[in-house]
Amino acid sequence: MKARRPARGSHLPGTFWYYNNWDFNALGTIFEQATGTPIYTEFKRRIAEPLQMQDYNITDFGYVGGSDSLHPAYDFA
Repeated sequence: MKARRPARGSHLPGTFWYYNNWDFNALGTIFEQATGTPIYTEFKRRIAEPLQMQDYNITDFGYVGGSDSLHPAYDFA
């Protein structure tokens, strides 16, 4: 995504939109700090188990991080 991202200031405000999920990743960090529980564990407890999602397995998921942000992405594949 970083290679395709337009240079900051290359578009006037409100004239261009480029998706990034930094805020979603930051929210995951906040959630985990506030609850003290990994997001995948809480998803299992609060959503997967009540909905009887038989194929949900915490080991199928993982964090994707890098030096660009303190907030790793957490992929739900």
